[in-house]
Amino acid sequence: MVSTNDIQENLCAVPFHVSENKGMDALNHLRYIVLPARPTLDMTNIELHDHVFQYWTQLWDKLLASLDGTQSCPGDFFRQDHIGVLCYFDPTLPPNKPRILALHTATHFNLNSEVARKHPYFTKNYESDFVDLLMFQGVRHNMSIEYFTVDPIVRRFSTLQGQQANNLSLIDQKILAVVKDLSIAHMIVGLAFQLAKSANADSITAACRVDLKVDILAQQFGTTARETRMLHGVPVKSNYALQRQFKQGDRALEAQLVKDIFSETINSDTNQPKRAAA
Repeated sequence: MVSTNDIQENLCAVPFHVSENKGMDALNHLRYIVLPARPTLDMTNIELHDHVFQYWTQLWDKLLASLDGTQSCPGDFFRQDHIGVLCYFDPTLPPNKPRILALHTATHFNLNSEVARKHPYFTKNYESDFVDLLMFQGVRHNMSIEYFTVDPIVRRFSTLQGQQANNLSLIDQKILAVVKDLSIAHMIVGLAFQLAKSANADSITAACRVDLKVDILAQQFGTTARETRMLHGVPVKSNYALQRQFKQGDRALEAQLVKDIFSETINSDTNQPKRAAA
């Protein structure tokens, strides 16, 4: 059994499959936590859930306001099945308040169901023929990737030089030392694909921003991208991949780290690792 407290007590307890020092440092400190979006009455990790929800709200309120003046909707968080969070753990941080480096949400849709096919996730975010396209290819169980997020501070790490890095807080300097040469974006997408595979989803879907090249990143994991359109005032493409098309991405170290980190994934509802995808 692995819990957030166990990680704090023994940050070196991960089996190392990556030989590079960078990989070892990452495996020492990074964990992928899968939260249920809807806490059960007997859930013991409410503090962690609140921590993630508050982070999501603050970040997406700011982003959506800058795009089209809207706000995040707590109901949209609550209707998800999973919140996948890539976190940095350190003994100096509270066990239930790790530093969030990246996250995504995920919902499972049974496309045999009319209400699933008519869900606003599809009707508001995709072309009118998108669900028919999936079903024509045999998809019945689809997992969405939504609210794809890489922490803004982490995104800036790659541009820091000299004194700029020295001006960071001690915890940010520690994180920088671990992730500076890694693509956290590749890792969170790879982890989402591992989650879909472990759930035996027939397909994965995402509306990907074109201006930030998220559509190109998604294609490195096997997705097909449709034509560019506008959503929330920015260009996006509908990306999808059937399970047989899933790939590991084109960065070898990140791909290996994703496999190793996913094998230690914490299901925060049960405090037990999820079964790693083969």
